[in-house]
Amino acid sequence: MHDVCARAGVPVWGGTMPELGIGAAQTVHLATLPNFTFPTDVESSRRWFVDDIVDPLVEVHNGHIVLPAGAGYGYRLNEKAVGKYTVRKEVFSWR
Repeated sequence: MHDVCARAGVPVWGGTMPELGIGAAQTVHLATLPNFTFPTDVESSRRWFVDDIVDPLVEVHNGHIVLPAGAGYGYRLNEKAVGKYTVRKEVFSWR
């Protein structure tokens, strides 16, 4: 969608509703693309949640989100937090 809008000369914006850091991290990274010309409204994980399922937490400092270094998006899944909130687990076999 970013590229379609860029070709049409339409600037884009990215935002989140109260969602976990795994979704916010995607939006923050998309917002680094050149046609995102408006500020995002991605918020700190702590604004909406007691804890989150990503490590490090998405945090806003002086109006900025600093992206973590590392492979992929730099955010890692906090498996301990996922386990804490899991209500049901299914295992699928490919055989």
